[in-house]
Amino acid sequence: KEHIPRCRKEQAQQSFWTAIDQSLTKADQMDNRLQFDELIRSLTSSSNDIRKAAEASFEQLCATPENALPLLCASMTQSEDETVRAMTAVMFRKRVGEDFFSKLSPESQSAVKSTLINAVQQERVQSVRRKIADTAGEVAAMILGKSEWPEMLNFLLQLGKSEFAEMRESSMLILSRLTFAVSDKLLPMVATLAGLFQGTLQDQQSKEVRLAALTAASSLIQALSNLEDQLQHLQVLIPAMFGVVGGALNEQDEESARSALEDLISVAEEAPKFFRRSMDPLVHMCFTIADAKQLENETRFLAVEMLLTLSEQAPAMMRKQTTFLNNIVPLALQLMLVVDEVDPAAWNSTTDDDDDDDMTSLDVGKDCLDRLPPSLGGQGTFPP
Repeated sequence: KEHIPRCRKEQAQQSFWTAIDQSLTKADQMDNRLQFDELIRSLTSSSNDIRKAAEASFEQLCATPENALPLLCASMTQSEDETVRAMTAVMFRKRVGEDFFSKLSPESQSAVKSTLINAVQQERVQSVRRKIADTAGEVAAMILGKSEWPEMLNFLLQLGKSEFAEMRESSMLILSRLTFAVSDKLLPMVATLAGLFQGTLQDQQSKEVRLAALTAASSLIQALSNLEDQLQHLQVLIPAMFGVVGGALNEQDEESARSALEDLISVAEEAPKFFRRSMDPLVHMCFTIADAKQLENETRFLAVEMLLTLSEQAPAMMRKQTTFLNNIVPLALQLMLVVDEVDPAAWNSTTDDDDDDDMTSLDVGKDCLDRLPPSLGGQGTFPP
């Protein structure tokens, strides 16, 4: 009779001390994380001494990946300070590279994967979420370059169809980081990705999703530039890709339109033949933008740059474009005749040391006439 209560008493004491140990462990973890949060803040200190000391401490900690990883994961996902979460995401991306990752135990490597997937879904601050998505994409590219991570690829497909726009954007941001590094792993998914991009490029709720989708699709097209059979799956996206530019201009959001044009120019540089069957609408769009005097010069100049890039990268295609041949030189001459307005206050405040990197209409017009003959030939540039 005395034996049973004694066992129960010992079990109760054991449970008590286990609970105390767990509480102490949690308290230690919280204390360590708060100290690490402060270390992350110090990395951006305006004081050189504080910043250098923090950098030395951070380097020392990261020399032992198993010790650094839990703190990086915890601060990126649990810190109440959004600036700390954002900075930790940046440091996570810089630190968790191939060498760091290879020194982790299998359990810790799994923790990296699950933390990134969870962090993307949990973060509610847009700027922080984008940094976490960039980190997830970079680390995923590193992991997929050496091994398999099918859970991430399946996660991205599901995330791209989420009911929440911020999740759809995150999927596109991560994919844009993966395409160049692990395009071979994406080959079996190209047709599936084309279907996903078809939806996100025309997202009805979010311009951010459309822009991120254009960047991701453009990156994939460039990565597959030498695989025409794979690019055929993506040809269906071209109208929607052009639509991102037009949609931004219709919303009078020229900054987004310029971002979209830059993505299209990147495709023209690496995979100009991708546009082969859509040259007429593309050339028409570029001339329409270049001729629109109500638009900002920077926007118009990018449309001209698109035309020039195509003439340099695919001269044979452009020689067949009557609209292009008949209008590009008049456009260049028209630009050269424009007198750009000068802000007197800005002019008076400049010094000889100031760099004048802004392109003028004259600069762009002259650039046209300089770049066209070498690519198209004199007769192609100045038809009789």
